[in-house]
Amino acid sequence: MVILVGVDEAGYGPNLGPLAVAATAWSLPAAEVEQFPGPAFEGILSGCRPAAKASTLWIADSKLVYKSGKGLGLLERAVLPMAAMAHQRAEIVTSWQELLDLLSPGAAGRLAAAPWYSDLASPLPRDAQRAELEELAEQLPRQLQQRDTRIVSLETRLLTVADFNEGIRRYDNKGELLSRTSLELVRSVIDRFPTDPVIVHCDKHGGRNRYADLLQELFPDYLVEIHGESRELSRYRWGPPGCRREIRFAVGGDSFLPTALASMTAKYLRELCMAAFNAYWQRQLPGLQPTAGYPLDARRFMESINELCQQLDIEKDQLWRCR
Repeated sequence: MVILVGVDEAGYGPNLGPLAVAATAWSLPAAEVEQFPGPAFEGILSGCRPAAKASTLWIADSKLVYKSGKGLGLLERAVLPMAAMAHQRAEIVTSWQELLDLLSPGAAGRLAAAPWYSDLASPLPRDAQRAELEELAEQLPRQLQQRDTRIVSLETRLLTVADFNEGIRRYDNKGELLSRTSLELVRSVIDRFPTDPVIVHCDKHGGRNRYADLLQELFPDYLVEIHGESRELSRYRWGPPGCRREIRFAVGGDSFLPTALASMTAKYLRELCMAAFNAYWQRQLPGLQPTAGYPLDARRFMESINELCQQLDIEKDQLWRCR
């Protein structure tokens, strides 16, 4: 058996809102690693959108699955059952707080420091039907087990704007912050499987091609071997025979199913945060148009709330990313 890990982020480019990084880990036969999910998973998991009434679970890059204004239902249909399965829960979570505690322990406390994240008890799911999600959470483990496959981990790191700015002050580089956050999450996941071979798939971090020095810093027990560094793919290996670790950074890596689920999970957490953020400011300033937090519209939004921020004594470091 091999542990297959996928890592991705949501919110790297915006000026407003958190950066979310997620990792999923799967245990599966070595023969399935390079084609997962292959023909054996037809009708269960797919990277292509299934027909409306099909029971197949659609897991793809969040940019394909989620469209602004279309609701969170398609993200919830994959993320919430998979979160329950990964953490061996019989039922899906019932609230945002419960989801944070499950996927990113400690994140709820940091979020609650900002007034726009005060209602962490808000119920989930938002748009999907709970009955359908719980049916998926019940059926999928059996279907995967028949193929000797399990999802064994789903974890996240959620950096608030204040966390993000502190990271930039420490590293003075946005790409470095993303790489460290992602690889510290990878270390947290793969340390749980000390006797299993592991393959990790990551999307490229801000165009970065070289990761050997950082990997050696984070995994110091073995020499990190470079097996290619290019614009398309950077690949590294380390560890003893029988439980080698391999990590691949690829352009378009989020098309790979474990990475795609990480993309969807990170996007779901960020969208929950942005919904709460917009709702708070719209209560303060009725008629204010919501924002997704990206640069041009973020400036419009900040100009609209600038006077309110002064009245509410809210520091810019809580709201606006310095990079």
